[in-house]
Amino acid sequence: MSSNYSVNIKCSFPVIEFMVNRYGPQPIAFPKKDRFNTMICFALQKPPADYKGEPDYGKETLQIMLPFMEYKNVDSWNYLSPIAQADIASKMKAFLKAEFHSFMDDAKNNGFSQVSACYMFMEQNDISPVAFDMFKRERNRYLQRIRERRHRHKKTSVRRSVCPDAHS
Repeated sequence: MSSNYSVNIKCSFPVIEFMVNRYGPQPIAFPKKDRFNTMICFALQKPPADYKGEPDYGKETLQIMLPFMEYKNVDSWNYLSPIAQADIASKMKAFLKAEFHSFMDDAKNNGFSQVSACYMFMEQNDISPVAFDMFKRERNRYLQRIRERRHRHKKTSVRRSVCPDAHS
């Protein structure tokens, strides 16, 4: 259950569109057992003395409803520091990337091309087509990291079997 208080977090536009599609319109009210709800509850602080209200980041503003908490009163604990906001935004971006790569792996296993699967993910999550290049680059970076990890693993496993005393 959410309170009447909300906080603004600066996020990239595709992350905002993804979160709105996943959790509902802004201000987003996360479910009680959701990990983002737990992170927000943990990161909430009392506002500093010179606090002037929630900043507006324009199109990069994601508005989140604060939950009622058992151990903190929302009337006085309704401030997220810039560091906490950045950390929560990075966790949201990581969540988007994890969902994206999971979707792309399933699409590849079902025979779809990378381009068509990328467009399908964006359409399914109501993300504007402007973000296509970002998703395509992210997928290529991810695949490159996987290749490098496999290559490093091969090199160390071959060296261990040929020269077992080299790592002693």
